[in-house]
Amino acid sequence: MRPPVKRLEIVKKLKREILAGAYANRNRLPVEPELAAMLGITRKTLRGALDILEKEGLLERIPGKGTFLPHRSGGDVGNVFLLLPCSDYFLKSDFETRSILRDILSGCLQEACLRKAHVITLPLTTTNRIEDFDETILERLPDGSRIIFYSNWYAPIFPLFLRKRFRIAHIHHLNYRNSILKPAVDQWICCKADFAGGIGKALEHLARRGCSRIALATSFLDNEFNPVKSVYLRALENLPGAHPPLLCDIGGVNEPPMTFVERLRNFQSETGFDALLFGIHDSPVLNFAQSLNSNFGLSEKTSLVTLFPYDFNNKYTPGIPSMKFDYLSIGVFAVQSLFQDHYTPQEIVFSPILDDPAERRYAYHGG
Repeated sequence: MRPPVKRLEIVKKLKREILAGAYANRNRLPVEPELAAMLGITRKTLRGALDILEKEGLLERIPGKGTFLPHRSGGDVGNVFLLLPCSDYFLKSDFETRSILRDILSGCLQEACLRKAHVITLPLTTTNRIEDFDETILERLPDGSRIIFYSNWYAPIFPLFLRKRFRIAHIHHLNYRNSILKPAVDQWICCKADFAGGIGKALEHLARRGCSRIALATSFLDNEFNPVKSVYLRALENLPGAHPPLLCDIGGVNEPPMTFVERLRNFQSETGFDALLFGIHDSPVLNFAQSLNSNFGLSEKTSLVTLFPYDFNNKYTPGIPSMKFDYLSIGVFAVQSLFQDHYTPQEIVFSPILDDPAERRYAYHGG
């Protein structure tokens, strides 16, 4: 006799989720009352579906202990999806973002390889515009799929993430404290890059060099999620002596390269800053026969530190110090957290180093 249609629907759904690795955490399914409630069915219907899956060799039911996936000698098998805004994101995004995502992907692949799992990069649009997102891309994924993403470009579809009960590892450096997104973010594992600690280290470094007018220049200074401005202001207050706040939003997004140079030059003329902590969102066209200060139209006496290790930091002598996070290790941790026995929402804070090429060279030569 053919099983009821509802039972067959549940069999197909559970089979998709099992094969996608949704229950690969210690190879165990939720207990029957919980799983039945999650699926919106009776325990009788669920047990009938589990009977079929057990006969097909996809489950092992141990009385008094629970329902398990059969042991695989090759290790834990499953998929991890790394979301991307668009298919050519590694080619067209700014240097900072594509470098971070490259390192995150490398870390994910490294850890997934050890687990004999798979990392699938999943572009959500062809235009890099969230309004062009096709929901069916994520709707086709099994509920409970493992998802990793960077930044909050995906904020408009957070409700879909929650509805699909995805296991999320959200990598970011953002401030969600007073945001309407916080209730969603609090349900996930968040790997947060500690900009507060990084900017504090950068300002202390510049203060030790005798700088007393330390400016901050980057994009999106007044964005509600960008912590850089508030962190800079707090860190200034912790420095000994008087340090006036000097802030400049230099833009650079969707603008011709080097547009920010005139803004920086004018800002220094107006404020007389003697040190600059900065981040840029375009690809600068530099003349390496000249100093970086000269390329940016700044006084040669101005001390510089970047918010990110750009490719030009090591091309000057002396090199330009930068804040540096180990995003490869963060990618490794993100995959580990999604394969843990019990998915526990939490925020893990990752500290940066202040990478000074001059100090590295000094140590290398035996100083």
